[in-house]
Formats: sequence, C-alpha cells, structure tokens
Amino acid sequence: MLRGILMKWSLVVLVAANILLALAAFYGVFGAFWVWQPGTSPYPSWVPLFGSQSYLASLKAEGLDCSIVYEVLSYRISYVNNVGQVFGPAIFDWTQFFILLLVIIDVGALVYFLKPRIMK
Repeated sequence: MLRGILMKWSLVVLVAANILLALAAFYGVFGAFWVWQPGTSPYPSWVPLFGSQSYLASLKAEGLDCSIVYEVLSYRISYVNNVGQVFGPAIFDWTQFFILLLVIIDVGALVYFLKPRIMK
C-alpha cells in the first residue's frame, strides 16, 4: 500500500515538474517582464527580463534590422546599422536548457519505471 502511495506522489511530482519546466521553456522564448534592479548604475532602475523572441521584437520595434541565430545552449542577435552588420554577444538560452532538463528527467523516469519490468 505504501508503494502505491509513493508511486502516485512520484507521478504527481513528475507531472508538476514537467509543467513547470515547459512553462519556463515557453517563457524563455516569449516572456517579457520588468524587475527592479538596485545595482544598476548610476541609479537603481527597472530592467527587462526578455525571452529570445521578445528581445528580438523589442530591437525590431526600435527600428533595427535584426536576425536571431540559435546555437547550442545559446543564441545570438545580430543587426545591421549604417556601418555594417553588428554581431551581438552569445546569450545563454534558458529554453534549450529547460528542454534538455525536461528530456533528462522524463527519460530517467521512464527508465526507472521500465527497468523492473524489463529485468523480469
């Protein structure tokens, strides 16, 4: 009976982790909100936390001709100005990280679930 209760709770935890990681991955692409950052200089101010596509959209709204290139666990936004093409720095991509973490957790849970059945 205790094993059945633990199995149900582990399923609840797995589903909750999947939902949270999927929402975090979605935010990593489309999210945008402003947070108070006291360490900005010269005075504390509100700073944006953008997802990759939201950041690209904000740059395009400023009138820049931008493009985004995804790399392994990072992305880079480059834009064209009157001098030429400017390549932005590589920015850590939380979306890819959360999707990778989601896959690792789900594969681990699947292996944990199937291992006793395969060993019989």
